[in-house]
Amino acid sequence: MSTPTRHVSHTANVNLRVTNVALRISCRILYGLGMSANVTALQSDTLAGLRGAYIRDLIKNYGLTGNTVADRSGISRSTLASRLRGATAFLADEIEAIATPLRVSALDLYAAYLSVTFDNPDGDRSLFIPEQRNKD
Repeated sequence: MSTPTRHVSHTANVNLRVTNVALRISCRILYGLGMSANVTALQSDTLAGLRGAYIRDLIKNYGLTGNTVADRSGISRSTLASRLRGATAFLADEIEAIATPLRVSALDLYAAYLSVTFDNPDGDRSLFIPEQRNKD
């Protein structure tokens, strides 16, 4: 006697991008039962990768996009995308320029950026707290 099997259709799109030793995996999985899940993981063996992820998370926390920050800071979109991926490290003047659209002190942003280390991959999260943001 055979046991009935339940068929669940799924598709997975996996985008792998290896930049130096940084690996970013983006997966979108759709299940036939109407449930979907987005899975994004960033694994980085470089300090530039950890710090890029920190700035990317901060931009997202402020409700902005990378393109918006690039346009408002004067950094080219491709350069900012490269920095956020961790392919290359941010320059000090780029951190200063990013502070403007985030409306935070350039000094505070640079200090928070430098606080991200292999021993402290989360860095200083005080800029993520809304009360720490500069008011208009």
